[in-house]
Amino acid sequence: MKKFITLFILLAIVLSLLAGYQLFRGPNALYQETLSDELKTDIRYRILMDCDDLIYWDRDDPYYGTINGCIIVRAIPYKQMFFPEDHGHIEIAGYNFETPEPIGLYAYRDDEACELKEAYEKGWLTKKHIEKIYKKHNEIYADWVKALEEMNNN
Repeated sequence: MKKFITLFILLAIVLSLLAGYQLFRGPNALYQETLSDELKTDIRYRILMDCDDLIYWDRDDPYYGTINGCIIVRAIPYKQMFFPEDHGHIEIAGYNFETPEPIGLYAYRDDEACELKEAYEKGWLTKKHIEKIYKKHNEIYADWVKALEEMNNN
């Protein structure tokens, strides 16, 4: 009987730890993980095939994180490299993603890629998910976003 109780307590502890882990990395959490070179290659290929965008992805960290099963990355489409705007601006779910250079934001899930805005429109991501991605975006471009806000306030 003691073995059964001990086993039951251990099982309860393991299940509670797993539940906590799932809550932390649940569908509304934006978390970072290491992307394998094979996965990065697949993402680039899917962006080319699904979005018809040849991208420049030679950055130290193009990866925003994973949320609701979507891997979120940024890259510069070659067409924007040769015909650039002053800076990048993408509006999604009421959030203005601003960057010092033209960029593309992409979502990849289940061997399919699309622009972040399309992922929102398809229902892959909710407004809450976009808000978390927007916060991460502003962390990445914090200095530039601050300078832009100061310029707009003057």
